[in-house]
Amino acid sequence: MARAAELGCSGWRGTEVNGQFGHFPCGSADEYEALISGGPFNLFGEACTLESNPNVRFTAPITDINTIRSIIPSGSPAGAVIKPHGYIFPASIGDTRVLSSIYAPADSWLQSVAYYETSLGTNEYLLVFFSSCEVAWRVDHVLTPVDSILAIAPPIPSNSSTAVRPDEPIFFKAGELVAQTRGSGNGFGPWDFGAYNTTVVNTFANQERYASATNTGQAINSVCPYDLYDEPLSSQFKALFGGSTGTGFSTAPCPGGRDVAGALTGAWFAQGGGENGNGFAIALAADNAVNMTGAGLDIRVPVSAPTWSDPGTVTTSHCYNNGQGGWAFLELLDASTLAVAGGGGSCPASLPVNHDIFVR
Repeated sequence: MARAAELGCSGWRGTEVNGQFGHFPCGSADEYEALISGGPFNLFGEACTLESNPNVRFTAPITDINTIRSIIPSGSPAGAVIKPHGYIFPASIGDTRVLSSIYAPADSWLQSVAYYETSLGTNEYLLVFFSSCEVAWRVDHVLTPVDSILAIAPPIPSNSSTAVRPDEPIFFKAGELVAQTRGSGNGFGPWDFGAYNTTVVNTFANQERYASATNTGQAINSVCPYDLYDEPLSSQFKALFGGSTGTGFSTAPCPGGRDVAGALTGAWFAQGGGENGNGFAIALAADNAVNMTGAGLDIRVPVSAPTWSDPGTVTTSHCYNNGQGGWAFLELLDASTLAVAGGGGSCPASLPVNHDIFVR
């Protein structure tokens, strides 16, 4: 345990080596190996096996640009958290979403694949690739991976997104087809695209909640995938930034939604909960609408609404109301504690007695 503290990990494990039983520091063997190697580490917090290159550039479009309806940049509120990845909405022909082809944006190695059941009644894949030791990317809500991926994917969908690792990473050249999809629910929603660089360390209001000994993870290492493209591809993708009000918000932050210390913007967590516990998230969307999710609320307040206010500048309390979606009263009890209440009708004059508490 002393050695674990010295290395910067937690826990221990017992194992047998050459007939001798011993105790080793770190609850994870992979984390131990990564720590004693001295780094660098990959996105999984493991010692790197691929060549180091934190400056990988994407050269091939992730999908055919003319098949994209709109893009939500990384860092949007969804599912009561700030998502480290973004979303791509396929275009439609009539009432049917087009089948989007997904290509490797750079020379890449498939590192993991998950096959899972969704609440929409579909079975979908989550794929994670590394383009170097430090640079990774992922796509989710995939309908059909190519045969080489299907050959190593779980044959039966799981009730979670737990992934399997191939015995040997599968190589894909930049521009090579890796999968096809119409988005989540086979056309009901978008599909995910995220990029990560373990040399990039994003900052949060409570850094300890995200950081680890190997300092890796999707939230802490998230980068904007479209910044990894050179022109003209970068601008062509960013021209599609938007949401329900359309596209054309090319200057929107990507990733957005970063914590603003002492203000509303960012991710909040249930007291005593983990990083992905029952939380609350609020941030500006690409079109500057205020989006919030969690605490039983899913509210979008457009710029034109009378109660619109940039949550990054609210340091006391504010009530948002978008009419049909109801109201949300948010009050900062202190810089790291947020009270949230919601309901239908008009905004109350002060924080209701019945409210939820979230912390940084």
